[in-house]
Amino acid sequence: MEPRRSCRHCALPVPAGRLRDPFCCFGCRLAFELARPAAAGDAPPSTLLLRLGLGIFLALNVMVASWPFYAREIFGDGARPEGAYAAFYGLFAHLAFFLTTLVLVLLGVPLLRDALRPLLAPGPAAGRLAGGRLNAQLLIVIGVFSAYVLSAVHTWRGAGSLYYDTAAMVLVIVTLGSYLEAGARRRAASSARHLLAELPAAVTVARDGAFVRRPVTAVRPGDLLRLRPGQTVPVDGRVEEGESLVDEAGLTGEATPRAAAPGDRLLAGTTAVDGQLLLRAERTGDDTVLALVERSLAAARARQPPIQRLADRAAAIFVPAVVLLAVVLAAVKTAAGDLEGGVLRALAVLLISCPCALGLAAPLASWHALRRAARLGILIDGPETLERAAAVDRLWLDKTGTLSEPRPALAAVATAPAVRRRRALAWAAGLESASDHPIARAVLAEARRAGLETPLPEAARTVPGLGIEGRFDGRLLRLGSARWVERLGVEGLGGSAGDGGDVFLFDRRRVLARFAVEERLRPQAAAAIAELQRMGIEVAVLSGDRQAAVDRLAARLGIAGEGDLLPDDKVRRLAAARSGGGRLAMAGDGINDAPVLAAADVGIALGSASDLARRSGNVRLLSDRLDRLPLLFALARDARRRIRANLLWAFAFNSGGIALAAAGRLTPVVAALLMVLSSLLVGWSSSGAGRRLTGSAAADERRRRTQPRPSPLLAGDLAEARGARG
Repeated sequence: MEPRRSCRHCALPVPAGRLRDPFCCFGCRLAFELARPAAAGDAPPSTLLLRLGLGIFLALNVMVASWPFYAREIFGDGARPEGAYAAFYGLFAHLAFFLTTLVLVLLGVPLLRDALRPLLAPGPAAGRLAGGRLNAQLLIVIGVFSAYVLSAVHTWRGAGSLYYDTAAMVLVIVTLGSYLEAGARRRAASSARHLLAELPAAVTVARDGAFVRRPVTAVRPGDLLRLRPGQTVPVDGRVEEGESLVDEAGLTGEATPRAAAPGDRLLAGTTAVDGQLLLRAERTGDDTVLALVERSLAAARARQPPIQRLADRAAAIFVPAVVLLAVVLAAVKTAAGDLEGGVLRALAVLLISCPCALGLAAPLASWHALRRAARLGILIDGPETLERAAAVDRLWLDKTGTLSEPRPALAAVATAPAVRRRRALAWAAGLESASDHPIARAVLAEARRAGLETPLPEAARTVPGLGIEGRFDGRLLRLGSARWVERLGVEGLGGSAGDGGDVFLFDRRRVLARFAVEERLRPQAAAAIAELQRMGIEVAVLSGDRQAAVDRLAARLGIAGEGDLLPDDKVRRLAAARSGGGRLAMAGDGINDAPVLAAADVGIALGSASDLARRSGNVRLLSDRLDRLPLLFALARDARRRIRANLLWAFAFNSGGIALAAAGRLTPVVAALLMVLSSLLVGWSSSGAGRRLTGSAAADERRRRTQPRPSPLLAGDLAEARGARG
């Protein structure tokens, strides 16, 4: 299998047969040469722009020089030039020939060279002629040169119709259309490259006890960086010191800056707004999430949407059929004694039937949707996943860490008579001080908020699956589950369990305190589920947690839930559900969610998901915001709708246009103009993919577009920049 390369202008895959060519089409070659700075030995952009402008100017003059010929076409033999006017007529014919020859050299020869390139490439003929677009481009050039040669013969014979204006204007329209189409492809393919380009080239990093300026390429994981207000974070890392609002709009689509404090993770491309931060680097260079976004989108662009393959198969039949029709029309008209009419009618058929719009219908809409999703913090691995997401009618969600916050909160503390709340909380915090369990973190956080000193227990040890025990001044205390209390036969057990399961502090005789721990729903959970249900997507919870806890959370959200499931149980539930038809998506964050994420039609890993979960899913959220879930499906459905509309338009346009051209109702110039307008219309329609946002996502997008970016030179950073220049 041949390797795929990306176009130097639009970054889209180069078609088969052009693998030695750095551009995917003539328009991209032209646009790239016009836009880039001139290199040594290369034609400067001004020269290329002058060539294009001169070609257009000469084509307009060809139109002017052709006016005398129109009189004869309109008024017939009554307008035949005689005497001195015949010489005048001949002068204009030769002038039009000269001007058209220049247009062919300026615009036709580059187009011909680009059309012949696949034919001259090494490899099997099937590969060299892959793509109806390339065949059509070659046929357009042949038609243009045929009109030119026929007109030249008539000029030197002094008899017959002239079609210089047709040849010149078709070249201008096709060239401009290719240029505009290349711009649409480039906009569709743009992704995280602009953010990568905005990363600073140098940073302030700690070296030998002092902060110095170093190139960002010299930063390694573990280095300590200093960020001033307005600076962009160049690496992924965690805040070690300082507080600041940070702008993550370019990465997650969140327009409102969030507060960053010690312990918070920041991604490359984030901007510190109003505070100074010390950041410990964790991932640098190509290992950052921002670089991952660009690589993922580049890989996604290299794959076609499945529906486009159907369009390509149709084009493979459509193009030869059109060629045959053009040849038959030319032959029939020639046999009837109208060679000129046959050539023009065949050229009009070839121009109007060019399958450019057909080839752009699905890829442009998919690329625009993928790019817009990435800008909103949704990383989709390819067009296939986008197409499957559009058909999803059921979504299953993990509970802990997905619907609820990964860290539970301490809701209440109930103590036995004669036991003070602060003393019980201090004992519990002491026992949990050596544990990293989520409930331990909740107890310790509450003790810190209460300003308690945490006593350290003696001979502390963990009892697997039950809790922890230790001695305070010789008194044995235990902190653990209701099951442990029941097993030891301790008196005083009572009250209802919380969502996350209560924990109990007790000694040998009785329960001293009960700590009610509850899971907190993520802020967007209820609104996201309501929006998903409004879209017709059935939502349910699948979790390994206790059924009672799952039922309580599901009841709060108004959805179904099933608990006590092992990872294999989730996969079996998924297989059974899919047997009934439809598409099913799964969203989760834990290691135990990885198997079902990999098995689902669409596996969605949250931003805080484990590495295994992220690798198993084919959609990755760059944040933990659940309102991105309905946005994902809305983007996918909008892209599918636009793809279908584009394909319907392309087939209808080509079919209707061919009928008119074959009947002689379209001139080649009008056919070329309509062909270009059709491609631009498809590009315009595709560029709107994903703009129909809903709910909070729409508000975020509006804020992101209107909110000014913070200045990169604020406060002390201005002095630092001046010092660097000095």
